Amino acid sequence: MLDLVKLSGQIPAFARHLQQESKANQERLRLALQEFARLQREPQTWQSRWAEWSSHLAFTCASPAEPPETWGSLPKVEPLQGPHTVVATDGSQILPSHHEIAYCSLINIGRVALHYGTQEWPLLDSQPLLIYGQEPFAQPERSNSLPGTALHPLRHRPSRSRRQAVGLGEEDRGEGGEIALDAEAVLALRRAQAELEELAQLALPLPRSRPVLALLDGSLIPWGLEPLPKPAQRPWLDPILATLEQLRAARIPLVGYISASRSSETLNYLRLGLCPYLGCDCYRYCAGEKTPPCQPFAPLADRVFWGSLLQPGERSPLWRSGASVLETFGEHHIHCCYLNVGANPGEGSLPEIARLEFPAWVAQDAELLQRALAGVLSQVQKGFGYPIALAEAHHLAVVRSGDRQRFFALIEQELIRAGLRHVAVSRKEAQKRTGIA
Repeated sequence: MLDLVKLSGQIPAFARHLQQESKANQERLRLALQEFARLQREPQTWQSRWAEWSSHLAFTCASPAEPPETWGSLPKVEPLQGPHTVVATDGSQILPSHHEIAYCSLINIGRVALHYGTQEWPLLDSQPLLIYGQEPFAQPERSNSLPGTALHPLRHRPSRSRRQAVGLGEEDRGEGGEIALDAEAVLALRRAQAELEELAQLALPLPRSRPVLALLDGSLIPWGLEPLPKPAQRPWLDPILATLEQLRAARIPLVGYISASRSSETLNYLRLGLCPYLGCDCYRYCAGEKTPPCQPFAPLADRVFWGSLLQPGERSPLWRSGASVLETFGEHHIHCCYLNVGANPGEGSLPEIARLEFPAWVAQDAELLQRALAGVLSQVQKGFGYPIALAEAHHLAVVRSGDRQRFFALIEQELIRAGLRHVAVSRKEAQKRTGIA
């Protein structure tokens, strides 16, 4: 039970901390804007350092995908008009627990298709996926009954340099120093894969006679795979790349919408101009340093930086993500930009600076890029501050406490019907649910 009286005495110190951080962020922002102005005046300095030292950086750094001389004349984004369709998916899950009646998990994907100007009924439903077993890379089985797939922690031993690059500590290692992906991490990867596959199943059958936009909630970058060596990533990446190729062939732009992004990928590019050493070799000059000399504006986020520059309807330049997991993505390599989608009408809130991610074939195609940006802005306006298709997909995906209880009750009934004995939760779980006092 939470003692609010005791807690209330700790909150004033927290408020003072936030006030101090707000003042510090103003100084960080000033330094970042100063360096950004220098980048626009001397882009060759950054371009040469990036070309020579990008493989020696210990931090994830995006690179410009549009020439700096065009940054001041980017067209304003207008909402998408005319008949079009927006499809979206989002997911939630029930994590596995050894204290439950059975060690299994559930992924639930909310699916939405909204048709504008066509007089078609929308699609609003969800697709559950039951997960169990021990084979780590088994593919989902689709049938009319609850489908099943496998769940298993993965363990791999990366090189010392890779552990340093991704910032892994001792707590992330298993026996023998290998990196362990626990069941929760594996489940997150399966959920992201299922969201993308369900999205493609919604989008691909639609008629090509009208524009279609595919939206995902969150990043398109599979960050969860970064700690793994390349061979261990392939079984996860192959189906993702195959689905992206299907969308590319159908010319359906895919956008990952990230609200309140914490990324600093684009700000990290400014750090190249602040490096005081002969070369930007992080492992040689800054190994083990907590505050490298090139990092005066950390932990400022990209969205705060771009929020100081963008007016409603304006976007940042396009950037090519530097995530190492994207090295084999080719024409599907993820690009991003930041879009000021405006404030929620009537709330008096600050404008939202959304991070938008899309594959290279969207970023490099003027028609698809315009459709993606205009479609997102239209969706945000219809949803009063957040894309309405993603909001509906979230509501369909969420698994509430009552859903969880009914899920395990359904499993309990089936186990008893199958003749299994002693179907019950652990004593610890039973005690937590009832209590003694």
